[in-house]
Amino acid sequence: VRESLRQVTRRVTSMDPREGQLDVGEAMYLDRNVVLLAGTGWGKTLAFIMACFLDPTIVIIIISPLNALEDDQARRFREWGLRAVSVNGTT
Repeated sequence: VRESLRQVTRRVTSMDPREGQLDVGEAMYLDRNVVLLAGTGWGKTLAFIMACFLDPTIVIIIISPLNALEDDQARRFREWGLRAVSVNGTT
């Protein structure tokens, strides 16, 4: 699973996932509950979305403190071929 996640993530995003991101992606793909606490710029977005590249039936709910961040993530996910929508006070 891990190597498949690495390869599909590279192909879809042109990004090379780090080991910690792969840990999260693999756990999510294997249907484990995941809580990820990491600083700004760590790569949380890629970590929790990469499992969807292998299994498009996976549903991920992201709670964001900023509408702009939420909208940007949904746009990026759609660019990567995923179904995504942001729901907030302006939608």
